[in-house]
Amino acid sequence: MVLSILLTRMDTLMLADMRTSAEVGVYNAAYPLANSLLMVISSFGYLYLPLTSRLDADDEHDEITHIYRITTKWIFVFTFPAFLVFTIFPGDVLSIFFGQQYVGGGIALAILSVGFFTSAAAGRNRTTLAALGHTKSILWVDVLTLALNFALNVLLIPGHGFVGAAIASAGAYVLRNVAFNVVLQSKAGINPLSTQTTRTYLVLPTVLFPVGILASHWVTLTALSLPVFLVCSGLLGLVAVALAGCLQPEDGVFIEFVEGAIGAEVPAIQRLQRYLRAQSE
Repeated sequence: MVLSILLTRMDTLMLADMRTSAEVGVYNAAYPLANSLLMVISSFGYLYLPLTSRLDADDEHDEITHIYRITTKWIFVFTFPAFLVFTIFPGDVLSIFFGQQYVGGGIALAILSVGFFTSAAAGRNRTTLAALGHTKSILWVDVLTLALNFALNVLLIPGHGFVGAAIASAGAYVLRNVAFNVVLQSKAGINPLSTQTTRTYLVLPTVLFPVGILASHWVTLTALSLPVFLVCSGLLGLVAVALAGCLQPEDGVFIEFVEGAIGAEVPAIQRLQRYLRAQSE
């Protein structure tokens, strides 16, 4: 916990020491927005840890792998629309939340978003290791991540300011997730890559990034259009993964979660539910 707090604070402290307060202000606007990409993966944690611990106690490791892959796929799907917005419309997002004077931090938001989004692609690797009792491995990975972040900050901040800090933080998070997944694979034989998950990793960027880039030439996001764009991107993503064969019968509960979050019955989601029910019969 202490190392995780240090990891989130180190960039700001070192940036304040080496550069100006104005850059610190811009970075402090971009960082929490990028960090919000972890909201979806965090929301899966309340039930995931006790469930995984119970399955480990019952020696049901195949079931742990199955749950890990399913949850990772849906964390990726639910997080991707926000990642799309943060990387293609970073200036608009900063302007909406903090004002026009922070638009210059858009590149930092985009870079940080890449780092944090690797957590969505990697799944709840740290939680799974904790549930399986590999706490010493978690400690070593966290120490390595902190050391890398410090070294990159020392190297990059003096010449590149808050952009350097963003690169340092993103690089550290990428390494952290790669390391956690390598340890999880080596110690427990668990990884997030099922056929459906891998296909989802390929389909969503292929479909949504061209749409987002095209839209960026015509649209400026505002406080009103941002949620509309997020919902439309999410629905388009769901249709894309369904048509590409990324869904399986066990996914029905997550489809229902989306409809509950929206608070309305959506025809596209209803068709997905019928499709999943037909697969299970």
